[in-house]
Amino acid sequence: MAEIALGGAMSGTGLEMSVVDYVPCYRTEAGNGCAMGFAEWLG
Repeated sequence: MAEIALGGAMSGTGLEMSVVDYVPCYRTEAGNGCAMGFAEWLG
C-alpha cells in the first residue's frame, strides 16, 4: 500500500515518473509471492 500513498503524494508535483526496473523476487506453490518495482521522478 505504500506505493499508492507515494503515487498520490507525487501526483501534484508535476514531475514525470520513469520506471527504472522491475524484479520478480519469488513465487510460492500457492501462487503468491513478492516483486519489487523501482522508479524515479524526473522534472
